[in-house]
Amino acid sequence: KLIYRGEIDAALLGRSYLGDVKKFTASMPATINQMIAARPATTPIDREQELVAWGAALKGGTQQASGNFPFWVGNYMVHRKGGQAGDAGSYMFSVVMGNDAMGATDDFDDPPKLFHASSGLLFARTAGTEYALDARKRWDWHALPGLTEELRTDAIPGDAHADQIDGSAYAGMASDGVRGFAAMHYRPADTQTYASARADKAWFFPGDEAIALGSGIARRAAGQGRAILTTLDQTRWAGNLTYSIGGGAQTTVTQGAALDQ
Repeated sequence: KLIYRGEIDAALLGRSYLGDVKKFTASMPATINQMIAARPATTPIDREQELVAWGAALKGGTQQASGNFPFWVGNYMVHRKGGQAGDAGSYMFSVVMGNDAMGATDDFDDPPKLFHASSGLLFARTAGTEYALDARKRWDWHALPGLTEELRTDAIPGDAHADQIDGSAYAGMASDGVRGFAAMHYRPADTQTYASARADKAWFFPGDEAIALGSGIARRAAGQGRAILTTLDQTRWAGNLTYSIGGGAQTTVTQGAALDQ
């Protein structure tokens, strides 16, 4: 459920965010065979044939999963359809949240990057390469997909491995296996001055779509005084885009137009 078109979800990579996970998943079928070959003859492996079949599907590009999957202990939800090679109708969404029990991901890089790894993100994939290694090397780590925050231009602080969103206990989800939703109170810790915003955030997956809602968005720290934005990824542009800023007039961008904003 966490692997889409040969890529493990970038939301879960932790300190491996600059590692080539494509090679990791490609080696899984051989690792499965090695594990089975190394066992004593008297040692059974539960669901062995299912494991072998999954490894073969991963190797052959036919590995897929469909449904809504809540990993509630880790504040993580997957909503996806298919994923095998050549399937034009497949997609994968994932939401990753944090609270006072499950906070930021470890980051020992210098300069650090994972400050907002669990600040309420929504990842969207169709091709499967949207968050591949070459993309992650070029990311602006102040504006991860789905984040509601001030778009700062200064360096992320050196204590990025510390939990910056432990100001609220609330992050939760519900699912019937087909549809689901997740919600959180984004509340940076009172002692955290680099995170400038607070917000109530929710994500709904009623079918072949993701709906992201935000309310109560407000400034909680001076920061740099720059605009508080919500970043959203749209990886399959199938129609016109319409937006409104501050409740003003709607602006429509026709499909295929060049964008640099």
